[in-house]
This record gives sequence, structure tokens and C-alpha cells, in this order.
Amino acid sequence: MSISGGCSGRIRAENRFRLRVAKLDWPRTSLAQPDDSLLSSFDVERIEPEPLLFQTGYLTVQGVERFDGMRLYRLGYPNREVSQSLNRSLLAFLRDRRPKPRRWLDFAQALRDRDLGGVESQLRSLFASVPHQWHTRNELARYEGYYASVFFSFLAGSGLDVRAEDSSAAGRLDVAVVLEEVAYLFELKVAERASSGAALAQLRGRGYAEKYRRPDRPVHLVGVHFSEVTRSIVEFETEMG
Repeated sequence: MSISGGCSGRIRAENRFRLRVAKLDWPRTSLAQPDDSLLSSFDVERIEPEPLLFQTGYLTVQGVERFDGMRLYRLGYPNREVSQSLNRSLLAFLRDRRPKPRRWLDFAQALRDRDLGGVESQLRSLFASVPHQWHTRNELARYEGYYASVFFSFLAGSGLDVRAEDSSAAGRLDVAVVLEEVAYLFELKVAERASSGAALAQLRGRGYAEKYRRPDRPVHLVGVHFSEVTRSIVEFETEMG
């Protein structure tokens, strides 16, 4: 199989790397001399690095030796371009596997600790990290739904019980985060289109907390106002529901 198979060949190779690269013993790869049975392996879950690289075209047979009735193959890169391509692919993949900051973990911890200052800090950091290019030539920042969508997307992979546009007899809440020991109700507003304190006043006035209230679970109301100009938090108010 040749590396010249084009884009589809590279994609297949990359998929195989993603299945196996974390388990490879790379120091052995440059030293081993695989035999016929090793090079004919096709079990992706158990394949050794040598046949993996051989079958995807990154290594070719550069010599054959006989030892006690067996044929041993010396493998190598067919050319410098293939060597560079493999190294780039592996480096890119391994770089992606490095531990990355997971902001939502800090946010979840702040919620569990009832650290509302930490919740505010994490939210400010989240919206400060949104690229400004997202707001060019559009009016996204003018709408509450944009801020609610970013917030909900941020929390969606956290494993927390997150409820967007959660309806009750009192109306429809922007975002609720319900933990076993505490619940948080978030109402989001655009500052240029709402009076100061309007988000918290809505949470309080409509009695949204009643749906989530339990004797052993306090409810925190959180009103957040964003500026459509700076696309950042300009008002963050909380109280017990």
C-alpha cells in the first residue's frame, strides 16, 4: 500500500493512529524486524506499530534477512516527505491529547461549593474568551438568546443537570442548573434593553424558585446583564429564592 493513495488514504491512516497511538511502544519501532505473520496482521485492536505503519504506507520494506528459516524485514521510511508527514501527524495528535484546562469543572465546583463569587468569575472568563470575530457583521450580541446559548453550550458537556428554557406555571426560565444539594436559576438580559436589576426582579417576581424548592435544597437566583457593546457581564446579582 502506498502513501500516494491521496486524501482518503491519509484519513484512514489517521483513524488507525487515533485507535492505537496511545498504546504504542515507540522505542521498539525503529529496532524491530517484523516477520511475515506480523506484517499480515489486520486486527486493528491488537495490531502492532510496525504492521500499522507498514499497511498505511508510512513504512516500506528496505531489506530482507533470513534467520532460522524465517524472513525478517527491515522497515524504513520511503522518503523524507513521508517521514515528515508521519511526525507532523503524530505530534498534532499527541498535542491534542495533552491535559487541557476544563473551565466547566471549575464552574461546577463553584456551584457545588455555593461560591457565587467563583460562579461570577467563571462566567466573566467564559464570555471574555468568545472571539470578537463571532460578532462582526451580525447582530448576535443584541439578543438574550445568544448569551443563553453560549452559557448552555458551555454547560452541556459537564454532566450536570442543566435545563434551558425550562417551563413552569410561572413562565419560562432561561437556564436552571439543578444539583442534589442546591439549585441555581439564571435569568439573562441585555443591559441596553432592560432596566438595572430586571433579571433578578423577574426571577423573584414570577416565583420561578417554587418548582425547584425542596426542604433540603436551597435555591439561588442569579440575574445577569450583558452589554451588547462589550459583550461582557455588566451586572451580576444573586439572592436566595
